[in-house]
Order: sequence, then C-alpha cells, then structure tokens
Amino acid sequence: MTAIVSVLPQSHELRYYLGWMIVLVALNLHLASLRSARPDGTLMGLACAGALGVVLMVTRCEYAYPSGRSFDALVRVEVDDAILGKVHDGEEVCVRRAPWNFLWASRFHAPRNYAVREAVTPAECDGAPAL
Repeated sequence: MTAIVSVLPQSHELRYYLGWMIVLVALNLHLASLRSARPDGTLMGLACAGALGVVLMVTRCEYAYPSGRSFDALVRVEVDDAILGKVHDGEEVCVRRAPWNFLWASRFHAPRNYAVREAVTPAECDGAPAL
C-alpha cells in the first residue's frame, strides 16, 4: 500500500490518505501482538488506544472529522471575480497564484470557456496575460 499511495497525487500530504495509515497501524498492531506476552494483543491494543486518545486530545480532534470550507466557498475566497471578469472566452491566461492555480480553471466558472496556463515565474507565461 505504501508503494501505491506514494504515486498518488499530493502523496506528500499523507494525512489525506487515512486508509493507508489505518492499515499501517493495524498491521503493526498485529505484528506487535504476535511478539507480545499475551497472544491476543489486548495490552498492545490498550496502549494503541491510549496513544490515539492522547493524539486526539492534543489536536482537539481536528483530524478526526472533515472540516474546512466547501469547494464552492474556497473558489469564492481564492478567485477574484473582478480579475476573472476581464478574461474573454477562448483566451489563454497565465495564473501565478500557487497553490490555488487550479481554482481559476474555466471548468469552475461555467459557462465561461478559456484556457489557463500555470506558471511560477513571469517568464513561464510566454506572452499569455497574467492574472
């Protein structure tokens, strides 16, 4: 699973791949229970549950439930409608607003139809107007 998760998009942000972490912890718990004095792993399970309780307490359960803005709210906050209003259909524009470049795509601003070029430096815009 580690090899599969490593090639997924944004794999460096593994907190989004909770399934991978759950399998990793369960596998370690199983392996630890094989070596523990009690074959059923009860003691190891209690230790893991205690560690989970500490993490939940310290993080105030912030990663235990979905939170944050909806996608539509994120688009409204990160994309300036006044700037986007100057883009004409069929035009190619250059966006240098990492990490939110993809929010400027015309797909999220229907029925508009324009192309977005992502750039880090002004030279990468190659003549396309920068937003």
